[in-house]
Amino acid sequence: MSLLDRLDRIPLSDLGAQHRHRDVQRLGRIGSITAPAIIGFFAAALDFAGVFTMTTAVLLVGVAVVLMFGLSTAGQSLEELSERRGLDATASPDVP
Repeated sequence: MSLLDRLDRIPLSDLGAQHRHRDVQRLGRIGSITAPAIIGFFAAALDFAGVFTMTTAVLLVGVAVVLMFGLSTAGQSLEELSERRGLDATASPDVP
């Protein structure tokens, strides 16, 4: 079982958070599937410099989102992070 499968099966105290987590995974998968086609389309229209600029802009947006909404995890154990999110650190990941 992969790490992502295990993370997906961890019971969350907030059902809404679990749905948001899955929505984020779906969005990432859609982006991974469509990115090559989008880059190919723009490569034909904008050449290398345009594709490079577009890719850089998308990555900078990602960095900004992580800086604004990401959790600081420096110097914290996994148990501390679980407690902070309201998860039971001793719960079995095999619970559906």
